Amino acid sequence: MKKAIILAILLGFAEGSIASSITVVINGIDVNKGDIRVGLFDNPKEFPHGKPKVGKTIVSSHPSLKVQFADLPQGDYAIALFQDANSNEILDKNFLGIPKEKYGFSGKKVIGKPDFADAVFTLKTDEQEILIEID
Repeated sequence: MKKAIILAILLGFAEGSIASSITVVINGIDVNKGDIRVGLFDNPKEFPHGKPKVGKTIVSSHPSLKVQFADLPQGDYAIALFQDANSNEILDKNFLGIPKEKYGFSGKKVIGKPDFADAVFTLKTDEQEILIEID
């Protein structure tokens, strides 16, 4: 009986410490036009323009690229990204507030600024892949 209890406790600790990864596949990139800026968010109040849990910047060297976020606890996340064509580190917009650079989000396609609920997905496995088409 003691062995069963100890085993259950150890399995409980091991389950909570499992690190997972997310691979983001980005399609629709204009090759060699600035960088791709990707933000992984776990806080709805910060999404999509605040401070991400993790941010990455990659060179726009191919029309399709992958970015990996590793060592993540399982839970709810959302992704926001854009192609920073002029490398000024912001999503440029026209006088109406419409983005002039390509962008995309995880989740369902929305018109306008999405909220966290529009882009959220749940990381439940060791590895998960998210496809985002930017335009």
